[in-house]
Amino acid sequence: MNTLRTVYLTTPILVAFPLILAAQPQASHNSDYKFALLGSEEGAYWVYAGEETAFYYHIDSDSIFATGAETLFLVKDKIFESTVVMAEEGIPETMPTTEQTEEILLEYMFHELKYYKNHQNLEIPDVQYKFKDIGRYRFMEWWYKISNSENQIVSKTNLSVLCFDAILNISIAVKKSQDIEEEKEFLRVAGGNLKKILGPLDIDKMAMSIQEK
Repeated sequence: MNTLRTVYLTTPILVAFPLILAAQPQASHNSDYKFALLGSEEGAYWVYAGEETAFYYHIDSDSIFATGAETLFLVKDKIFESTVVMAEEGIPETMPTTEQTEEILLEYMFHELKYYKNHQNLEIPDVQYKFKDIGRYRFMEWWYKISNSENQIVSKTNLSVLCFDAILNISIAVKKSQDIEEEKEFLRVAGGNLKKILGPLDIDKMAMSIQEK
């Protein structure tokens, strides 16, 4: 029987190579969700499992690297990050309204921008955002240019969504050679196949189910 392994991926995911590539809690990011990266024939699943709820999404790619940073990945030529944090604002006991969801996501964005300014010394003169329905869920798409980057990164685009009591944010650091509109679409595709599960998720069983396909 396959068992859950805690490893970092040091080689690309290859087609027809489904297994658990990484599994760990994201405690340093104030998340109560255990994370696992599950390889599939087409790419990989990013899985977040809590005691009572879970969610996951899939990215198609034949080249996915985990890095030394627990939330940072290289997906082909993309610098991709997937982060889960517990929502700062109190979550209503009943399902949040669209307005409440948007307020929670905005609060998260402002918190992140403050962190970038105060702790990473990034100059972000202009931030743009919009809300949109992708798949079954309400997302906030937000992006900005970086005016004082010391490398090839010139902007960043994000896609945030409320998942029960947590916020999932996926993002791409956009290089000079990349088109930000193409990177936005890449994130939308990933967000479009997001699945939320009300109840516990057995990561081992999910991995074995992927292997049996």
